[in-house]
Amino acid sequence: ISQQNFPANSPAQIAALVTGLDGLSYRLRELLALKDLPQAPYLVAELSEEMSNWRQVMQQAFTQISRGEAVDSAAALTDKLNMRLDRIEHSMDKALASAAEQVVDADVEHAYRLLGAYRGVASAATVWIADAQQVNWAHWREEVFS
Repeated sequence: ISQQNFPANSPAQIAALVTGLDGLSYRLRELLALKDLPQAPYLVAELSEEMSNWRQVMQQAFTQISRGEAVDSAAALTDKLNMRLDRIEHSMDKALASAAEQVVDADVEHAYRLLGAYRGVASAATVWIADAQQVNWAHWREEVFS
């Protein structure tokens, strides 16, 4: 990206943005690969609402950035996402305990690997959002070809 075309942003800012996006894409690919693993139906039923809430927080943050709207600070977003992930973990532990007779080791392993992947995506997303908040996007939204 030419500094000449976007003088309001330093090369370091753009490099951090690109690096963060690369890290986020890696974490998303990791999450998608794990979602193909078999999942215990009792866990899916127990966690679907909490997982949906987590995805809504992520979607809202990225929608706001894409529209040029104000986004929570990275710290506030991290707190929101971690709170939801802690709820997911609590619900998961509760579901595993209540379905002890159905639980197999693979269910537990897959569930915790998936939770770890969600935590990785959340961490990478908040890093990228913090970097994105430092970029002067106004110049990027200007029409270049008309």
